[in-house]
Amino acid sequence: MRRSPYRTQRREVIQHARFGRHRHRRHSAVTVVYRATRDLFLAQRFARHASPLTTVIYTHVSDEEMFERLHGMEC
Repeated sequence: MRRSPYRTQRREVIQHARFGRHRHRRHSAVTVVYRATRDLFLAQRFARHASPLTTVIYTHVSDEEMFERLHGMEC
């Protein structure tokens, strides 16, 4: 049985995530997918989460990203 391109690509992203333990690599991979696409629902599907609220927990925002996004906002 041949693997789908999606499963192969998902495995590659998880393997190349930064952290050592499987759970951390998986969550880092979710962050990588979200940052690359800015699509929460795609990241949710990638992570196989039932709810986007679960996915939000694992999409880490860096201090630099927060600064860039909030810098131009009027208060």
